[in-house]
Amino acid sequence: MSDLLAYWPYLLIPILTAGIGWSTNWLGIKMMMHPVKRMGIGPIGWQGIIPRMRVRMTRMMVENCVSTICSPQEMLEAVDDSHAIESITALISPQIKDWADEILSKQVSRLWNLAPSLVKKAVYREVEKLVPHLAEDILAELKGRMSYLIDIGDIAAIESEKKPEIFPRLMSTIAAKEFTFVVRSGLYIGFPLGCIQALVWYFYPMDLVLPLFGLVVGAFTNWLALQVLVHPSDPIRFMGFKFQGLFIARQQTVAKDFAEGFTRDFVDINTVFDYAWNGKNSDEVRSLVRRQLIKNLNEKVLTGPLYKALVLSGQSKKLDDNTLNILEEKIGMVLMHPGVNDKLLLPIRELMAERMAGMAPEQFQGLLMPIFEEDQWILIFIGGILGFLAGLAQLVFMFGGSLFT
Repeated sequence: MSDLLAYWPYLLIPILTAGIGWSTNWLGIKMMMHPVKRMGIGPIGWQGIIPRMRVRMTRMMVENCVSTICSPQEMLEAVDDSHAIESITALISPQIKDWADEILSKQVSRLWNLAPSLVKKAVYREVEKLVPHLAEDILAELKGRMSYLIDIGDIAAIESEKKPEIFPRLMSTIAAKEFTFVVRSGLYIGFPLGCIQALVWYFYPMDLVLPLFGLVVGAFTNWLALQVLVHPSDPIRFMGFKFQGLFIARQQTVAKDFAEGFTRDFVDINTVFDYAWNGKNSDEVRSLVRRQLIKNLNEKVLTGPLYKALVLSGQSKKLDDNTLNILEEKIGMVLMHPGVNDKLLLPIRELMAERMAGMAPEQFQGLLMPIFEEDQWILIFIGGILGFLAGLAQLVFMFGGSLFT
């Protein structure tokens, strides 16, 4: 019995090594993803690796993945014009009377206030007929210059900078099963390595053996788990079993989750509109919208009885800047309505998911994998350091050793 008790620390090593593999992988994943915002006091603190590098990784994601799937032009082309125009018209129509009263009372206040109800009703009807044509004209002009006016990478990076939680959330969503596998693999890989470690420690009880094995277990389990996620790209069969990279095998689901997460958090319609309206090409976009407003309103609204009254009174028929600013603001509020956002995003989301899901496995492997592979050394490094510390703890608390003796 006493001989058996003498060996129990060695028998525990494989179990503890498996636990080290699991715990270091778990902690490594947590340290990569959390906390989203830096926590600490002064120079002492920590922020998850992915949240800290989110802007660069977002740009890489757009360059390697989104731009490969479809261009901004193709995204806008996917939008059903009739649905877009119908949605915008349905939101504006109930407000036409209030809009016309507000704008025309400022543009031609005296005449509008004195105008008979029949004249006002005629103007309301003209404005209501105008809305679909105005939406169609603006949409057509935007489509012709979309690739120049809209930078998807810039939009996504700006959103990622403002909202540090969205990139980690996207990665967690599309790779949830894979992260779970990485954690569990510490057990599967750690136990056999622990058996080897116990034998080496038994025959060569040098103080460095346990910490070094801990380092190897922590780093190697993470490295091997990451390889299993993406290799092989095409399924291969061995002894009746099929093997394929776990991430690649879930291509259909990943494509759907990625398209939904990206369009919801990075480039929804509100975000794109805000970028177009206030971004680096905002002057051109505003000029485009203003040009269409002037063209349609001057030609189709300030006409008929109202135009005759304007001419007789000597007032200008042209819309002034204040009126155009009011219209721009109101159009912006309509485009940011959730109903418009959801309807316009759906075909873009479906286009991205369909193209991503239809790729050959090796093409799909090349989309998202560079994002993970470029920084996989961080997870491997963290696993190695944590494993080394765990091995050192084994040495000190189980065998009473020390690296400093």
